[in-house]
Amino acid sequence: MTTEQIKTRVRESFEDVDSKEFLELKIKEQLKIHANNFSIWKTKAPQGTIEEWKAFNAETVNLKTTDNSEVLAIGVFLLALDEFNPLKL
Repeated sequence: MTTEQIKTRVRESFEDVDSKEFLELKIKEQLKIHANNFSIWKTKAPQGTIEEWKAFNAETVNLKTTDNSEVLAIGVFLLALDEFNPLKL
């Protein structure tokens, strides 16, 4: 699976209204984690860019997993990564 396929699969799994709210909550929780991790990374790599950080994180994802709970976690991680913008913190 590609990262785009995982994100699509997760979005489709949560199309129901109540489920969509749950997905949005999980993405918001992950955004907080991304903010913390980005802050730590910036102290170690002050010249690094948000694009470099996002690329690094996207490359660390295990795309070979078939476990549904792992696909869900990876999907939320990637969806939040897409939304993450340190300028909006």
